[in-house]
Amino acid sequence: MYRGKGVLSRRVDVTGLDQANHPRQRLGMAKQTLFVIFASPKKRVELGTCYIAPDASTTPLSTKADKFYSLADAKAFADANHIVLNGHTYIGVEDFIVAD
Repeated sequence: MYRGKGVLSRRVDVTGLDQANHPRQRLGMAKQTLFVIFASPKKRVELGTCYIAPDASTTPLSTKADKFYSLADAKAFADANHIVLNGHTYIGVEDFIVAD
């Protein structure tokens, strides 16, 4: 959980599993759509996508991205870390493989 400036956020604990290496058919795995904060222009969603990590830095790895169950939690994290949401840094959704 993230706690900052009086805001309690429910971050998702994804155990660093990579979508390409762990198909959801494997036992104990499920695909879940979660909110993340992107740190790259919306036009470049596939190639060169960057994310905001739990320490508010940028990362090119989706497994290192901070993941949220709700849009409100992602907005609270952005506000608490002074992340300006605009065309280059925005909240979106992405599918992740998570352990059941």
